Amino acid sequence: MTNWSVNKKDKIISVSLDLFLNRGFNETTIDEITKHANISKGSFYTYFKTKDELLEKIIENLIDKIDERFYEITKNKMNDPIETLNNFFDLNISLVNEFAPSILTILRDVNFAPKKIREKMRESLLEKINKKLQDFLIFLKNSYDENDVLILWGILISLWRKMIFNCNEIDTLDLSKKLWSGLGGGR
Repeated sequence: MTNWSVNKKDKIISVSLDLFLNRGFNETTIDEITKHANISKGSFYTYFKTKDELLEKIIENLIDKIDERFYEITKNKMNDPIETLNNFFDLNISLVNEFAPSILTILRDVNFAPKKIREKMRESLLEKINKKLQDFLIFLKNSYDENDVLILWGILISLWRKMIFNCNEIDTLDLSKKLWSGLGGGR
């Protein structure tokens, strides 16, 4: 792909995300996307067969951005496990603050998508998050079991919920110490 075509594809994704956030996925038409992106309909279909495929790419891009940030906290194996957990929770708080509107809008709109698309997106997202949590636990303590993943999932969902709906400060260091102890750290 040429640089111009990559830029055109990125522009479609960026414009679409803005439109989806402001108008909703179901209310946004391909005509509106092409108009706001200053491209022809043919150009849109060069990159995406459907609006659903575009939504999948937007979700994939959000996950890629999260992956890049996640890598930053796991690239140094020498960190103390509690410090690493603290960085992990701080990263999640930062991600919620940055991406919550996008994610909530996309999740809301996906609920109105055809069942096949909903299930595919849900499975893909859950699979990617589970894999990230497993990788993180392996990085942190050189192993994991499904209960460790379940515990971390529960804490993250609670953390995300608290950040989205309550906006209260969270003592991530205290949370990190308690979780590390609960995961059998320091034994």
